[in-house]
Amino acid sequence: MNGYSARTAGFLAEDSSAGMLSAVRGHPPAFIRKGSHMSEQDNIAVVQQAYTNFKSGNINALIDQMNDDVVWQLPEIKNVPLAGKRTGRDGVADFFATLARDQDVLEFEPRKFVAQNDTVVSLGYYEWHVKETGRDFESDFVHIFTIRDGKIAGFREHFDSAVVAAAYQKAMSA
Repeated sequence: MNGYSARTAGFLAEDSSAGMLSAVRGHPPAFIRKGSHMSEQDNIAVVQQAYTNFKSGNINALIDQMNDDVVWQLPEIKNVPLAGKRTGRDGVADFFATLARDQDVLEFEPRKFVAQNDTVVSLGYYEWHVKETGRDFESDFVHIFTIRDGKIAGFREHFDSAVVAAAYQKAMSA
């Protein structure tokens, strides 16, 4: 034979150089071992798939991308039901149910992705309509994702909280 064991032969089909090196050593490639470090490109792909699921309305698939103990956090904003911290898949599901109840997306555009180790930062722009007040807002955003074992373990969002607060503020009666 060519010096590779039968155990490693199945892994040689991988097109990743990291996968090839692992295969030569007789171990599964790093990106398929539980608890292993995924590449930064793999982590970006997880985030991009999450955005695809969100944009297509496939919230169940998006929730399936979360770790059981995911932490989902937005800035605290008075009188904005979406604001604050949620934990676990149920907390994230509550976030998206509240989002669907309270806002309509007008535009949502992740524009740039930057990754280092288990962190992916997405820079983008969005516009939303607040159903209760009839007001729209727009803002650039920064989304910071933590990826663990191919799933989203953490999410933190930064945006112009003043425009969000203003859009949620009810008109003063005369």
